[in-house]
Amino acid sequence: MTRPIDLSDDDRNLFIEIVEATGMSRKTLALQSEVTQSWLSQVLNGKHTKIDSDMLNRIAHTLTKGLQECPKGGKFNQDRVTGALTFLSRFTDSAVEPPPTKIYPPGGPVPVDASHYINSTANQEVLSGLARGPFTLLVRGPVQCGKSSLLARLEKGAREIGIETAWFDPRIPVSPSPQRGSQETDVNRAAAMALSELLETQWNLELPKNSTTDSIPRLVNWMLRALGPTASKPRLLIVDDLASLGPRAAEDWLSLFFRALHNKRATGGPQLSIAVAITAHFGPAFSRRLL
Repeated sequence: MTRPIDLSDDDRNLFIEIVEATGMSRKTLALQSEVTQSWLSQVLNGKHTKIDSDMLNRIAHTLTKGLQECPKGGKFNQDRVTGALTFLSRFTDSAVEPPPTKIYPPGGPVPVDASHYINSTANQEVLSGLARGPFTLLVRGPVQCGKSSLLARLEKGAREIGIETAWFDPRIPVSPSPQRGSQETDVNRAAAMALSELLETQWNLELPKNSTTDSIPRLVNWMLRALGPTASKPRLLIVDDLASLGPRAAEDWLSLFFRALHNKRATGGPQLSIAVAITAHFGPAFSRRLL
């Protein structure tokens, strides 16, 4: 048994305004709502004091469709359409406006709240690693294959369970150097100092007073000392995309930085999880090359 609904005079006047805004006649509204025209006229004229909720729901649903199909610049501007839909939502669920469609430009990671993102089995395996303790993860693949999108979801999952995170983008602009090998040194120096400054801010670490972190070994030594007092605290360092440093520098960071931290973790060092993305391009014979 449906419950009767009372409509105030203001409610009836607003119904009449909405009917006029949609451009529908009362006959059309009654026909599409599957009610009689005489009953509809009595409702809008105030002759019915108790109104069947199911019938009113059909009226409100039809008016909602009419408002949503109205061309822009009609009798109701967008603010009035929104107000009318809010009013009609008292009588029908169909009047609740859906959230605006989000548009994501191509390129870069897919936002973590994107509804069109498809989780793969590999993604679930990566995220499940958060519950198993410190880990080291290398995500390797071609451009636009989902590396950064996966790391963004890893970061979100870590934060949700209280793991302190830091996201480092190692793209460091370096001027060309005339000396062979000096450019890789400049890249490593700039990246090491940029990462130490990021961790100082993100994790409230104190930079060394009498030395610098201008090389990978010095950066590692500083991190081990700075994280020592809170070595058991779970943290996650995300680096995306290591290949942007160049092939030689990327190999330096993999062997001198990430492997060093990974090995120290096994011998009582900071319980730091590491996730690294590296773009791998492929040659004609499908042989991997960094750049």
